[in-house]
Amino acid sequence: AQRFTAGIISAVSNSPALQECTQRSILSGALLGEALGLSPSPQLGHYYLVPFKKKDKQGNVVEVNAQFILGAKGYKQLAMRSGQYLDIDVLEIKEGEYKGRDRKSDKQLFEFIENDEERETKPTIGYMAYFELLNGFRKVIYWTKGKMLKHADTYAQAFDASKYEDFINGRIPKGELWKYSSFWYKNFDEMAFKTLIRHLLSQWGILSIEMQEALAKDEAIFNDSGEASFVE
Repeated sequence: AQRFTAGIISAVSNSPALQECTQRSILSGALLGEALGLSPSPQLGHYYLVPFKKKDKQGNVVEVNAQFILGAKGYKQLAMRSGQYLDIDVLEIKEGEYKGRDRKSDKQLFEFIENDEERETKPTIGYMAYFELLNGFRKVIYWTKGKMLKHADTYAQAFDASKYEDFINGRIPKGELWKYSSFWYKNFDEMAFKTLIRHLLSQWGILSIEMQEALAKDEAIFNDSGEASFVE
């Protein structure tokens, strides 16, 4: 109980916006994270409690709730804890590393830049996630950055792909930055990692009871009765 309380206090103390949220929503999200055996520490990145403003028809904020967002590292933790996975990871693919598909197997081919300093200077063109089970089964998926942008534009109501380049290049007026609160603007790579590894596991992975619970409750906001609702 002391560790749990200290973790929540630390998370809330480090986020002024989270301090505006209802205590009920913060506690519900934190209890879900605790049930999954994950840490609320932003440094670990297992999961995040993200403020979500509920507005009336006139656009006035009537309530601010904490939304439970599972991170890519949280998904990896749950997968490895199941004891079924030999390896699992997700990473960005840099310009020149994607080599197309093998004509015989139709598998995607990659050739990674060995020099890390050189690799960091290259633009990201896509994302790759993979896992290997103890029984030898291996699955790899790759999405281009364009496909990831289209996914975010389709499913994230607070994200507009046509405005993304303006945002990252500082072309949005300071007075309008409040409109760009989506995690997809603030940390696109982290959201891309989480989206791809979630897709990989839900489609081809072995799902423990904890993993099924995580997939079902990811991005949830809990009401006073403990019922979950889902918003971007």
